[in-house]
Amino acid sequence: MTGITECTVSDIYAYIGRHEERAFVLKFSAIEIYNEVVRDLLSSESTSLRLWDDAEKGTYVENLKEVILRDWNHLKELISVCEAQRRTGETYLNE
Repeated sequence: MTGITECTVSDIYAYIGRHEERAFVLKFSAIEIYNEVVRDLLSSESTSLRLWDDAEKGTYVENLKEVILRDWNHLKELISVCEAQRRTGETYLNE
């Protein structure tokens, strides 16, 4: 990872390190929206997920998998899994 993701995650873990008196739980999930289909990139199933609007929760993705992060390396592993799950293809806009 490089760029904004790495900088942001580094800042988050630095903040946690400076506040050892508090307990933090970091959760990770990842979706892909491709050809108007929403997919969970942490799931091996390729079923389409549904977006919902809720007055209390706001917009959320039904049945989206969330993983509690152990550390920075765990996050990098999960991002690699997600990158491998992404669908790629040529569209009119990127021809």
